[in-house]
Amino acid sequence: MNYPWIEVLKRWTPFAKEADCRAPATTTLGDILPSSGDSTEHAPSSSNLSFEGSSGMVSSSKTTTVKDSPQSRSDQALSGVETPPKYPWRVVDARAFVYTGAIRLVLVEDICDLDVVAISYTWSDDMKKWRESICNQEGRTYEEKIGRGSRHLSTSITASSDQSIARAHLFFTIVAFLVLTRGKKFFWMDIICINQDKMQEKEFFVPQMGNLYRNTSETHAYPLGAEIATSIFSDQVYFPIWETRAWTVQEQIVPNRLLFCYAFHGDAIDDIKKFSHISDADSDKEDVIHMQTLVLDKYKHVSGMFLLEKLGHAVTCCVREELPLSNLSIDAYMHHLEIHGDWSQLHTSIRRSSKHKVMCSARTSSKEKHAPEVARISLVTIGERKSLWPQDMIYSVLAALGLEKFKVTYDIGFEEARLRVFEALDSKMLAHILGTDWGSNRDSGNNDSALPRVAASSPTDGMYYLKSAVLHCKYTRSIGTQMHCRQERLRIWKARPDILQGLCVLRHLLGNGRILLMQGTSVFDTPDFASIPVATIPPHMTKVIIIDMSALGLDTKKDDDVLDENFGIDKIFEFVEIGECQTTALLVDQMELNNKTSLLTLCCERTASGNLVNRGTALILDASALSTAYSHVIVQ
Repeated sequence: MNYPWIEVLKRWTPFAKEADCRAPATTTLGDILPSSGDSTEHAPSSSNLSFEGSSGMVSSSKTTTVKDSPQSRSDQALSGVETPPKYPWRVVDARAFVYTGAIRLVLVEDICDLDVVAISYTWSDDMKKWRESICNQEGRTYEEKIGRGSRHLSTSITASSDQSIARAHLFFTIVAFLVLTRGKKFFWMDIICINQDKMQEKEFFVPQMGNLYRNTSETHAYPLGAEIATSIFSDQVYFPIWETRAWTVQEQIVPNRLLFCYAFHGDAIDDIKKFSHISDADSDKEDVIHMQTLVLDKYKHVSGMFLLEKLGHAVTCCVREELPLSNLSIDAYMHHLEIHGDWSQLHTSIRRSSKHKVMCSARTSSKEKHAPEVARISLVTIGERKSLWPQDMIYSVLAALGLEKFKVTYDIGFEEARLRVFEALDSKMLAHILGTDWGSNRDSGNNDSALPRVAASSPTDGMYYLKSAVLHCKYTRSIGTQMHCRQERLRIWKARPDILQGLCVLRHLLGNGRILLMQGTSVFDTPDFASIPVATIPPHMTKVIIIDMSALGLDTKKDDDVLDENFGIDKIFEFVEIGECQTTALLVDQMELNNKTSLLTLCCERTASGNLVNRGTALILDASALSTAYSHVIVQ
């Protein structure tokens, strides 16, 4: 297999030496970094950019001039209207950093005008400290400050330096290096490319993240966050921190092309080979290139992997395009379980594997423009994630929700942000995100019990390909969620023993220890069923229902408690249809139920006003459970 970029890197190495990346004392900062004197640099096109001169500014191929600041106040005064500020995009010149140790930020009006790689990772304390050390330098512009600070750091790091900053600097070096191996020059990384000290700038870019990830040539995802793993067989790899953060949901689903990047201390090439499909022709090829730059001494390329060295420290890197059935993290974990014979965590691995397949499915839906399905999977997934800013629990999926023009504000709190987003959703999108939370906000006072709580929610995993049956769906705080749909009154009770035996496995598969298995029957068609003993109701007239205990007003119960014959529940609720869906094989030894199309519903109770309040989502394992009549429903 040929790697043409290796020859490119070899040609770049003499360039680095000619520029003297170890810069003698007589070299001035202006010889390496852009000057703050010029404001723009014109380029004929994104494929033929000129970087001659001292400016780090690049105009787009359009005639509009890129500015290094938001719209000026004088412009606002002339127009008579205070318009929101607009900021240019910043991207990092990967080649400049690898060969000079300085972060050169290039400004461009439209991110689509450059061939850019987007970086998806997670912040860490090391990265925050690293950024602070870089921003600590003086400069007339943000770009100059970052350039000076990064150059100073690259020249001052030694084996005895602050290790947290050194680790972060090494990670940034890996990011830039892997961008170059892909034959790319520019990359976007939020910690540097957005001035994190300006909240107004952050609010400007947050809604545009979907535009970024859709239009960049590829996205590099770092499952280990900003960390370098001690070994491929470690908890860092088995349980990636990247899968716990809110922003990475959208960053996994939206990109055109997603590549996964891993980094390990030492020489891990042989370990990685165990989980890679490498031909015999490639396995013995090695390329060793001596670079002697401020951030990298040399690297070795073998079998599509890289062994980087700096100050005697080696790091192994690899880039993988992971498919639904091939994931390095899960494969390594399954290998660990097999070697050690510890199958107690098998259900955890199976659930993670299922989630990975779902996210791959969402990426396919995103490419095929199935926006409602993408929105649904995003809301289901994000319930178990975390974010540094509470509002980002909902802002991080704006692109998935089709709200890329939504006005982002960080001074309103999470609940207000959440409600504003749901009020802005169109009817079709809102209908698809109903039922993504097993619980509800029935006591919030905002008439939002039908809506997912998002933060600290209980995601309804295991349900796919929703065929929404809700028409004309709209949420307002003053009224609630209005929809045109089907509804039915059901009596529900604890399922019979042969169905309950699958409860333990079901809870593990769904990752929810509060799930209950119930049976139910319609009391709308047969009113007598509301009061007769459940044992006398014909089995063919009952349906199996999966529901969360919170909907029934119960506390968490252990499996043995639920199976106890003295544990019982018998209530009547109103069920509002959301739509039909497919499910995974949820019940053990109940294949006749697993093979049916299920009905996703809201389990509600009627208030004195005649409207409904949602108590939680319920899955009825039979699509024929409700009547065919549609009516106008308000869920407060």
